[in-house]
Order: sequence, then C-alpha cells, then structure tokens
Amino acid sequence: MTTSQVVMLVLAVVCLTAVMLSTRRRIRESKALDQPSARRKWDTSVEPRRAARDLEQVMLELDQLSRQIHGRIDTKLAKIETLLRDADARIEKLSRLRTALDSSKDSEDTACGDASARPPLPTPSPTSRTTGSKHSVILELAKEGRSMIEIAREVGKTPGEVELVLALRDSQNH
Repeated sequence: MTTSQVVMLVLAVVCLTAVMLSTRRRIRESKALDQPSARRKWDTSVEPRRAARDLEQVMLELDQLSRQIHGRIDTKLAKIETLLRDADARIEKLSRLRTALDSSKDSEDTACGDASARPPLPTPSPTSRTTGSKHSVILELAKEGRSMIEIAREVGKTPGEVELVLALRDSQNH
C-alpha cells in the first residue's frame, strides 16, 4: 500500500467515525425529546395543582379560625367591659350607701336615736341607664333582622358586644 492509499483509508475511517457519532447523537436527542425530563413531568403532573388546592384550603381554614378567635376575643372583651361597668356601678352604689349610712349615724347621734332617719335609696348610675338604652337599641335592631355587624356599626360597639347582649337576652328568655 502506498502512502496515498493509507491516507485515503485513514480519511475514510475518520469520516465513517464522524458519521456514526453524529448519527448516534441524533438518535439520543430524538429519544430525549420523546421522554420528557423530570422538570417537564413535574410541570405537567397533577401534583402542583393539588398542592396549590391544598394550600388554598389551609389558607381558608386559617382565615376561618382567625375569625372565630377574633369573635371570641370580642365576646370576652365585651364581657369584661360589662363586668367592669357592673363593678363600677356597685362601687358607686356602695360609696353612696356608706355616705348615707355615715350621715344617718350623724343624724341619729344628734336626734338621739330617731328611727325614721333612713339612708336615701341609691339612684341608678348614668352608665347603667346608657347601657340599658343601648341594649334596647341593639334588641330593636336585632328584631328588625339586622346582622350583628350592622348593629355594631350603628351602635358603635364591637360585634362581640352585640353578640353578648343578644345572648344575654336569649338566656333571660329561657
């Protein structure tokens, strides 16, 4: 074999190898296109939609739970405010009774035991009168069929306070 034949043979082998490698690469690429990648599988699968739906469900449940907790807090706050008003009214009543008792003792001492001297009856405090009138307004609005939120806005109270007033009315009726 001559050198030109050897060069031709080497060139033919190199060309054949290049053609085989290029054909092999094309076959691999076509197989890769037929089979989606892991990322493509995830994007087209049901899992992301299910996860989004589950996440929305959890968010709705959390929203409902926060509303329930907020309502409970409003109710507890309204109860505390009612108890404080009641305690203030009682303190005011006791201080008036004590003042009346002290003045009656002074008058007994001067009148030598006059039994007709009695302490004056306590008058209802202004806070209890305004509370009662607001309660009646709340009850009237509830009879009209208004929601607790509408009543709360109109009266200037929290929905929890309105709920408490309505619950107290229901408990007194039963």
